[in-house]
Amino acid sequence: MKTKCKSILVMSFLLFVLFIVRCAPAPTTTTLIMFDNEIYPPTKSSKIVLYERRLELPTKYVEIGTIKFTGNPNLNDIKTQAAEKGAMGIILDGNNYILIRFEQKLEEESNETKTI
Repeated sequence: MKTKCKSILVMSFLLFVLFIVRCAPAPTTTTLIMFDNEIYPPTKSSKIVLYERRLELPTKYVEIGTIKFTGNPNLNDIKTQAAEKGAMGIILDGNNYILIRFEQKLEEESNETKTI
C-alpha cells in the first residue's frame, strides 16, 4: 500500500513538473542583420519611436537593418540594440523590428546671400 501511494505521489509530481515546464514562456532570442556596411552614429534609445505601420512614418526614411526575434523580446533591449546601430525608429513587422533612419533634408541655403 505504501509503495502504491509513493508511486502515485511520484507520478503526480512528475506530471506537475512537466506541466510547469510546458507552460513556461519560450526563451527569447534576437538576431541583428544590417542591410549595408555603412556605420551610422549611435542614437539614444529613449528617442527611438516604435511604429506599427510604415504609413505612420512622418517623413522619408531608409531601412538600415532588422532585428529578428523569437519569443517575447524586451522592447527596451530592442531599442538599445537599434540605437547602437544608429536607428531613429523601429517598425514592428511580424517577428522583425525594422531599423529605420529618417532622411535628413540638406539645408539649401547656406550663409550666402541670395540675389534675385
